[in-house]
Amino acid sequence: MTAPQPPKTYGDGHKTAQDIAAMPDAEQRRYVTESMSPEDRANYLRDTADAQVADKTGWSRLMAELKARTEAKQQADQYGQQTIAQSTTAETQYVEGLPASNTNYKAVPHPELQGYVDNGLNAGQIGEMSNGYHVMASTLAQIATTLNDGINRSQSEWQGNAADSARNFFAGTRDWADGNSKNMQLASEVTYQQSAAAQTAKTSMPAPVPFSWSDEMKSWATSNPLD
Repeated sequence: MTAPQPPKTYGDGHKTAQDIAAMPDAEQRRYVTESMSPEDRANYLRDTADAQVADKTGWSRLMAELKARTEAKQQADQYGQQTIAQSTTAETQYVEGLPASNTNYKAVPHPELQGYVDNGLNAGQIGEMSNGYHVMASTLAQIATTLNDGINRSQSEWQGNAADSARNFFAGTRDWADGNSKNMQLASEVTYQQSAAAQTAKTSMPAPVPFSWSDEMKSWATSNPLD
């Protein structure tokens, strides 16, 4: 007998979909944007969309699922753009990527194009980098929060020049952790976008169709147009 699987969880707090749905709207939004990696967020929104159409059957379920997943992806993209905007401050600026290549890809043979996405593009590895950046962002944010709490508690318990000097030092460390947390969050979002683009390129690239002009001309030359 197969043991029942534990419910799937999402985010740093390991919340189930039911836990998240029970949160007040503002808390739910904050959890989805701040406590989930971009990949985790996309999975949560897709799973939630699937659950909403689980009672449908046949063709109606197929169409409803397609519509729900499309809306979930759009919502995930919107969350990502909002997080990027919120993470971009005077200290943390979004850096545009490299300019587009001058290569005329329309002139590149199809098998060579397929090689670009099959052999030189690892969407999964890019996604792992995004998750790693998210872990670092969460860790640094927690450090900043802990330092800030300690600074505030010390205000009434420790006074004098030495206390002020110590608080100034830890305040600087707090600001460093907070700023770099935003940097890591920004890197996580942008890297995930690259991962999603790489995956789209892989799944959208059709297999090459063998074709030779010389063979085609030979076929025309040897065929009987009256047949």
